[in-house]
Amino acid sequence: MGNSVMLNGVEYAGEQIAYKDSTYELVSKVAYLIGVPLRIFQNEHEPPKIEIYDRLEQDKNVPPYPICRTEKQSV
Repeated sequence: MGNSVMLNGVEYAGEQIAYKDSTYELVSKVAYLIGVPLRIFQNEHEPPKIEIYDRLEQDKNVPPYPICRTEKQSV
């Protein structure tokens, strides 16, 4: 088929691909901002994408620290 992608046995095409990509983009940005560890981004089986992590690391307008912290995280 033309411009389609198979993911977990499901074929996605056109607008479905764009929607799926935008969902990963949003999830990855939120994960970065709340301080999800780099190892999660590096795992290809996790939703946050390393490409977005790398892009945010280079962006000087993004805070250099997580905007949310848990009690276990040190400042």
